[in-house]
Amino acid sequence: APNTTNNAPAGWQTSDFNITLSPSDATSGVNYTTYLVNGAASNGTNINISTDGIYNVTYYSVDVAGNVELATTLNVSLDKVAPAVNAGTDKTVNASSAQDATISDVTSGVASITWAKISGPGIVTFDAATSEDTNISADTDGTYVIGVTVVDNAGNSNSDNITFIWDTTAPSVNAGTDSITSAQINQNATASDATSGIASYLWTKQTGAGIITFGTPAVEDTTISANADDTY
Repeated sequence: APNTTNNAPAGWQTSDFNITLSPSDATSGVNYTTYLVNGAASNGTNINISTDGIYNVTYYSVDVAGNVELATTLNVSLDKVAPAVNAGTDKTVNASSAQDATISDVTSGVASITWAKISGPGIVTFDAATSEDTNISADTDGTYVIGVTVVDNAGNSNSDNITFIWDTTAPSVNAGTDSITSAQINQNATASDATSGIASYLWTKQTGAGIITFGTPAVEDTTISANADDTY
């Protein structure tokens, strides 16, 4: 019977490839070669693999005298697509925060996941740096870029980043000068926050006998008046 060899690559491949079958028969010569790819039969000696997936390939040759070679079976795999990676939402926090990523690879599967600091002023700590989801904290206030890199079993890689703002310092606030007045006044405050920025303002009465009216209680500067004499 004929003898047929192949040049099929081992392991996962990341680009299209051909399998060449090389039959030989020293006596009567080769008549034809048959191959099956996932059960679909064809005659020939060139097999093209161009679609992602795992393929079961079986082949054999027949010589002119009608002798049939014992079939050979092999598996080949192709994955040209990098993993899908979404690192999750940006965060502004002052304590360790759970980061929920979404990761998938439909063909060869995920081989590794790595969280890392891309940039930022301090040391970033991940409680599960090789898992899809992790808790993140930092030791220094500032803005960080955090990335997660995913590699699949074929060697394709992809990554995604988030902006991570770590701010453990309260805003700087000066309510302005004390006032003694018999009429509505304009109160000019000074407020700042160098890291995450100011999210909200709120003027309130702390003590005093009457009702205080703030013209714009939710902004930095406001008018203030009272309906009863007292120290507030």
